[in-house]
Amino acid sequence: MLDQPPSVPVTTFGGAAAWTEQDGPFSELSHAEIRGDVLLVDGVGDKGGAEGVAVVDAGTGAPRWSVGALDELPGGDGALLYQVDKPTAVISSGDEWWPVVEYYRQAGDDHAERGLAVLSADDGSVVRTVPVVKAAPESEPEYTIANWRAGGTSAVVVAAPSATEDEGTVRTVGIDLLEGAVTWEREGQEGIDPATIAGGVVIGRAAGNGDDKQATAAYDLRSGEPKWSLADRYPSSYVDENRTPVAAGVLAVYVTDDAGVVGVALVDTVSGEELTRVKMASGCASDAAGEFLACGISVDDTSDRRLLTVSADGEPKVSGKAVEAGQVAGAFAGRTVVSGGSSALNLYDAAGNPRGEGPRGRLLAISEGHLVVATGGGYSVFALD
Repeated sequence: MLDQPPSVPVTTFGGAAAWTEQDGPFSELSHAEIRGDVLLVDGVGDKGGAEGVAVVDAGTGAPRWSVGALDELPGGDGALLYQVDKPTAVISSGDEWWPVVEYYRQAGDDHAERGLAVLSADDGSVVRTVPVVKAAPESEPEYTIANWRAGGTSAVVVAAPSATEDEGTVRTVGIDLLEGAVTWEREGQEGIDPATIAGGVVIGRAAGNGDDKQATAAYDLRSGEPKWSLADRYPSSYVDENRTPVAAGVLAVYVTDDAGVVGVALVDTVSGEELTRVKMASGCASDAAGEFLACGISVDDTSDRRLLTVSADGEPKVSGKAVEAGQVAGAFAGRTVVSGGSSALNLYDAAGNPRGEGPRGRLLAISEGHLVVATGGGYSVFALD
């Protein structure tokens, strides 16, 4: 167990919120990601009544740019923003980063072209579009994008016949988003339902296992070839497609044993090797940079809650001190955010030392400079010290 003095400074929240939904472009947020001095946000019900995506100043909420759902993407040659129910993704190379969204482009009465658009973080204009479903006559089967994930500089997209079609084959496609090129493709139920991209692999639910058995698997990001599967190791294994905790080459997977008890296995992303398995207590989270991961766990069948963390060295460590009961809501810079204790948000270092208390609300994003929480009817952004 990790039992040491505090390893990170206390975080303070500066009292009142720096700004709220009254100052930003949206009345509610479904997703937020902090990038330096700006926030990338997906909004629900903005002041004009539409959903959309925006980049805003983290300190004031002033929009740098925004695009509404079903509106034309600037410089996209008729491409419209389609992504409303999946968070805007981010790819990066060095210090540069680009939002990635789903688009469609209608051509007369034909079935629409559908794919991914890479946007400029500065002004929201289209850097490039990568078609996955090409426009086709109405006489041919209609395809839609069933799922996709982006990370690093790559994406994996699942294209499937629309719900009204009786014909067609599922396609899983790998894309180099910097080059704008499809790098591999798999047809039929041999692909993967992607949840996250990390360590040169795409991780998700292995296709073709049926609804009665969930199995986590990884495919090589460059070739699309299978790397490993947990299908034969656990009765069931799954990752949360909305929040897949991964850091320093380690993935947190929810697994069940033969008795049906749910636990957390920490797995090497490249080899699939299990590093440790523990009884789950209160979920897992990781930071946006993929450098720190934390899970709330039970130890020795007691009511105590401890933290299981992974940082840069990739070695799992258990906190020497117990933390308050509650859900692990986030992780950043060596700190774990637990919600639902005596205060709305409690911060701890890897050893379980308290490192601050925060306001009430559902955590959307946190960094060393800012905190974003969803409130009853909106959201608030706090400056951190």
